[in-house]
Amino acid sequence: APAKEGIAAQYRLDWQNTTWSCSAELLGFSCADELEPLDRFIGQDRAQEAIRFGLEFDKPGYNLFVTGLTGTGKTSSIKAHLQSVVDDLDRQEKRKPISDWTYVHNFEDADRPRSIRLPRGMGKVYRQQLPLALRTLQEEIPKVLKTGGFESQLRAQEETDRKATQGLMGDLEAAGQAANFAVQLTPNGITIFPMSEGRPMTPEEYQALEAEPKAAIDEVRSQLMQ
Repeated sequence: APAKEGIAAQYRLDWQNTTWSCSAELLGFSCADELEPLDRFIGQDRAQEAIRFGLEFDKPGYNLFVTGLTGTGKTSSIKAHLQSVVDDLDRQEKRKPISDWTYVHNFEDADRPRSIRLPRGMGKVYRQQLPLALRTLQEEIPKVLKTGGFESQLRAQEETDRKATQGLMGDLEAAGQAANFAVQLTPNGITIFPMSEGRPMTPEEYQALEAEPKAAIDEVRSQLMQ
């Protein structure tokens, strides 16, 4: 036991030695604002190389996707590289005027949003004004639809469509009658029935036909439906 106590006493620390503190005098500066920012991100060499490659790949349809833990410098790194690209273009006098790019839904292809190029600074204005524009449309469109002028145009168009449908149905019925078929307009569309002894043929009668007359009926029906 005495030997163990001697070893413990040999390695015992005073409370002042249990923590480490950095003296400000060792740093060589009084405020972090005096320091120049690092031109690289420590421990992220592969990520930096990937970002540089992505920014140099000037082709449409390609984007950079950056992921990682919070606080690892993703945003700072991207901003630094973008600024470096801008500075290089400025030195070469090749930089184009900066524009704002906004993306809106593409109803024809949801996986490929439509891009809108706006003057610099107008992207934020567009985003703020878009909800107001949508609300205005939601309020004004019903008002326009309820006006007398629109309703009269709607009724006139409906009457035109009705007459056109009647004309087409008349032609189709005449063609069907000549081919011994009945034509009916149902909520689901136009239905064409083969006739038998002056009445529409039942499904059972149709199924009982031989292959040759059945094929002939199908051929005429197909021609009438075209």
